[in-house]
Amino acid sequence: MRAGEFYIKGGGFVVERPDGYKAINDGILQYDFNVKGMTPKFRSPEVIVDGRLCSTEATSPQDF
Repeated sequence: MRAGEFYIKGGGFVVERPDGYKAINDGILQYDFNVKGMTPKFRSPEVIVDGRLCSTEATSPQDF
């Protein structure tokens, strides 16, 4: 093991949380990192949704 690199070949690699859940088991992630949207989408009234694009003319930060 060295800084910036962790390499294992020919063996199992397990990352286990304190509660016993194996996040990585034999080198394979046990969950995915997908982000799923919700309907209806939460947004400020100033945010305009046009298909897949969003815009606003507000000059202050808006939620989307």
